[in-house]
Amino acid sequence: MESKRTCILVLGMHRSGTSAFTGILSILGISLGKRLLDSNDDNEKGFFENKEIHKFHDYELLPELKSSWDDISKLQDNWFKSKTLETLYEKAKAIITSEYEDKNLFSIKDPRMCFLFPFWEKVFNDLGIEIKIIIPIRNPLEVAASLSKRDNFKEEKSLTLWAKYNIYAEYYSRNYDRVFIHYNDLLSNPLDSIEYFTKKFTLEFLLKNKAELKDKLDDFLDISLKHNTLSDVSIKDAPTFIQNTYVALYTKEIKDIYSFMDLARIEYAKYCTYMIDNTKKNILLQEYIGYVQDRDRLIHIANAEIAQKIKENNKRDKMIQERDKLIQERDAEIAQKIKENNK
Repeated sequence: MESKRTCILVLGMHRSGTSAFTGILSILGISLGKRLLDSNDDNEKGFFENKEIHKFHDYELLPELKSSWDDISKLQDNWFKSKTLETLYEKAKAIITSEYEDKNLFSIKDPRMCFLFPFWEKVFNDLGIEIKIIIPIRNPLEVAASLSKRDNFKEEKSLTLWAKYNIYAEYYSRNYDRVFIHYNDLLSNPLDSIEYFTKKFTLEFLLKNKAELKDKLDDFLDISLKHNTLSDVSIKDAPTFIQNTYVALYTKEIKDIYSFMDLARIEYAKYCTYMIDNTKKNILLQEYIGYVQDRDRLIHIANAEIAQKIKENNKRDKMIQERDKLIQERDAEIAQKIKENNK
């Protein structure tokens, strides 16, 4: 019996160590797809993020949902069942098929999948691909400090985004094999973290040569690249849903996290309705409309060029046919004259 294909999803908030976790999966030999985003000053080791999926989110799915990666509002209930998404489901399946082909084990990291999970869940189910999930957890104040430096976000917005991503990553992953791993634990004891999730996912065969793996990890996990390390993790002044998310996921003291996370999800839904940035949403929508118009214009130009070339080729073919006909007629006349001369 052929083994089922498996995708390991890395679901975590931006700046939470998702790139480090996915880079380790790559070191273990797990495919991340054909085309990856380039590294930059924000992520010197690389993002380890599939370029086609990233582009699909930016220009297709999120604009269709009138949302963005830093939109703190929640999506409508059952948004993933909308008939307007039918074409996008097919496009997403085509991306997975093209990027990962016949790989039996591969991984995808895009933080936005935390709240877009139901869409991709259907894609993987339709393709018969099993899902396993790694959820990296990082101190929310460290995440906020990183976003403040990179995007000039206020702490309130960053903490809300941190809670949103983690709330939905936890909620949507409940029916799947999953692990929560703290970013600090990964940096301090990478082999322990790797052994933990490979055992949980029955992937121990990936740890064939631990000595060689340790050397690669020492080279890859440069702790100096973790720019914001905060020991004071007090968030007592933050909204309740942020505190509940923090207690449930970060402190590691809660055995049954569901009660905390369910309360956090309910409180978050109430809270975010008062902070929706409709102006930014409208700008985003206009950008998407402009993108679609440019794309359609380019397609129209390309089609016109193709039509012109076909027309020119047809004209050329007709001229060639007429030339060949004249040659045949001339050859027939010459043959007739030779025949007459021979007589």
